[in-house]
Amino acid sequence: MQPGGYYYEFMLIATFLGIGFGLGYSFIHLLRKYRKS
Repeated sequence: MQPGGYYYEFMLIATFLGIGFGLGYSFIHLLRKYRKS
């Protein structure tokens, strides 16, 4: 197992986590906006 593959896998997981967190945050923000009005 080469360290390059491990690094790539880590970056891939980090990217997916970042995207998921961003989408979830935006969704919650929109939900709060609609609940207020």
